[in-house]
Amino acid sequence: MYVKEIKQFFKEPPAHLRVDFKTKIEYDNYLKAKFFSLVMFAVSLLSMIIANFINDTVQISDLNFSFFVLSSVNALLFRIKQPSPNELKFFHKTLVYGLIITVLGWSTLLMAMLPNRQELIGTYSIVVLSISLVFHLKWNVVAALYSSSLLPIIFFAMPLMKEPLAPKVMTIAMLVFISWVISRMLYYKEIQNFTISRTLRDQNANMKAEVLSKSIKLKNHEEEKIEEIIFSVTKLLGIYNPYTNGHSENVAIASQKIAIIMGLSNEDAKDAYWSGMVHDLGKLLVPIEILNKKGPLAESEYEIIKSHPAWGYEVLCQSESLSSIADYVLHHHERWDGKGYPDCLKGDEIPLISQILAVADAWDAMTSERPYRKAMSETEAMLEIQKNKGLQFSPPVVDAFMKTKKYYMNQSYSAF
Repeated sequence: MYVKEIKQFFKEPPAHLRVDFKTKIEYDNYLKAKFFSLVMFAVSLLSMIIANFINDTVQISDLNFSFFVLSSVNALLFRIKQPSPNELKFFHKTLVYGLIITVLGWSTLLMAMLPNRQELIGTYSIVVLSISLVFHLKWNVVAALYSSSLLPIIFFAMPLMKEPLAPKVMTIAMLVFISWVISRMLYYKEIQNFTISRTLRDQNANMKAEVLSKSIKLKNHEEEKIEEIIFSVTKLLGIYNPYTNGHSENVAIASQKIAIIMGLSNEDAKDAYWSGMVHDLGKLLVPIEILNKKGPLAESEYEIIKSHPAWGYEVLCQSESLSSIADYVLHHHERWDGKGYPDCLKGDEIPLISQILAVADAWDAMTSERPYRKAMSETEAMLEIQKNKGLQFSPPVVDAFMKTKKYYMNQSYSAF
């Protein structure tokens, strides 16, 4: 059991996370060292002032001055440039380790020179513990740093120590060992936190991807069902009013072509297509004898016919998926000059897709047989649309429609 715990103590991150973990640790250490460099600069300045004030030994004063110079240079280098990801490894090895070695070396040499002064032993203790608590370093790096710091103590301080030697040496050794253990525990905890965080992040990403995939499948399924319903309704309308059989499909395709020529987005072109498919949905509520009447319509009958955009609008508003195109259907009989219905909108007050529907609807109606008249030729219909440009129809839409006749005539075309 103890062997397993010891192995866990020296465990490294999983292989697939090691590079990311190393990058994170290096950057964290860099940020901590950047702040710690200011603390070290302040401590070095204070130590130099105190040493001069109390007339300390020449060796201590010189050492404090050297520490001050190195701390100043270190603090300055940290603020010259923010390292890029490619430079971080270099900065980590030079500035971060340079700072650690500087402060550790200073406290070690102080104690080695005057091993009998308790405050210098305390300074060394604080430095060693601070390094363990602040920086996340590998166990072998910490072991190398701390064991190196003990060499001056063993070779220089011990001969100068007054009796007894054992308690002081044991205290320093225990302090170094405890600091190493603390460093390793914190490093291992950092590995655990990083592994858990990354695992949760990956699981969350996988869950989001799965939910998104299922949502897309569900949405596609719903769209397929809606498309089936729309095609069924248009077929029903064709049966209800045989003279308009295929009219909805023709208006839908023509509207989509115009939208594409006008540079509308794919989403708007799609809306133009589906608006064309259902633009006459309200006619299912118009009495069949009025729809199929061969003679002129009475004024009251014409008023009923004029209600079909509003009826279609009301039906579409009941569907969450189709409510977005309800306004286009409502206004597809508005005129550019404001004399249309149901709201007498004028010019750009009319939704652009409704403007497109108006042209596409009129084109197919003019070139198709009706109970009360024969179909026009394409040339006659195009001249009629040009004639009403700026009156009944939007000029930009008419221009785009004329281009569709140029680009799409005699070409196979499939709506998306």
